[in-house]
Amino acid sequence: MGLIKIYGRKGFLAINRQIISEAIHLSLVEAFWVLPGKKFQRFIALDEEDFICPENKSYRFISVEIVAFEGRSMEAKKRLIRLIYQRLRDALGLTGEDVQITIFEQPRENWGVDGLIGDEIELTCSAGV
Repeated sequence: MGLIKIYGRKGFLAINRQIISEAIHLSLVEAFWVLPGKKFQRFIALDEEDFICPENKSYRFISVEIVAFEGRSMEAKKRLIRLIYQRLRDALGLTGEDVQITIFEQPRENWGVDGLIGDEIELTCSAGV
């Protein structure tokens, strides 16, 4: 399970939303073994004046926040971050300075999903190794 928030400037996200979405989702499928049909993403497109970041960040800068069940290995998390960077670089030419990634892990009992408590759900995929 993973909930993804992508923050960026309106103009850049409007043109590149689908490419960014696929790059992140394919990375989650590969690194965290998320089922291909389980895509939960929110794009937060901000006006220039509402997306304040250091002056050295380009117009293409995006911030990716991933909220997931806890328990994945450090290797799986590092793999996810590397895959997202690689796919965004390959698809859009984004550099490491153009993308910030943060993973927030939550205990399964802190989730309510499909009317159940997260720790009562039988996972249909592995937690990633």
